[in-house]
Amino acid sequence: MVCSRAVSGNAIDGEVAPAETAAQVAAAATERLTSQHVRDAANLSVSADERAAHTELLRDQFTPVTLDAAWLTTLVVSLAQTIYGERRFDLMPSLGAALSEAGCKEPEILQHCAQGPHVRGCFLLDALLGLS
Repeated sequence: MVCSRAVSGNAIDGEVAPAETAAQVAAAATERLTSQHVRDAANLSVSADERAAHTELLRDQFTPVTLDAAWLTTLVVSLAQTIYGERRFDLMPSLGAALSEAGCKEPEILQHCAQGPHVRGCFLLDALLGLS
């Protein structure tokens, strides 16, 4: 018969227990640890900006952005290069306006430009600059 020490709570009580009891104690300890990790993770606060940035980077990669060549005006490309190169994400609404003036009517693209926050790796900038 395999024996082990039984654990009650966080202390070892010194009694010898059959293997089934040791397995139950181990399972209970694992459950306590797992529950604590879940509680700890739930207590992490993530700001709306952080969630938006994660969404920006983890957007559905299986839905490619389709650009019309007519939208790639000198102004649109210049703005995209400036935003990307200098991390001037405050210019994204201007990029949206330039795209709209160039004939873009795609709601996803125009809404994306109007709403922030934006980060390097933006699907739209990557598409405009041929990086994706």
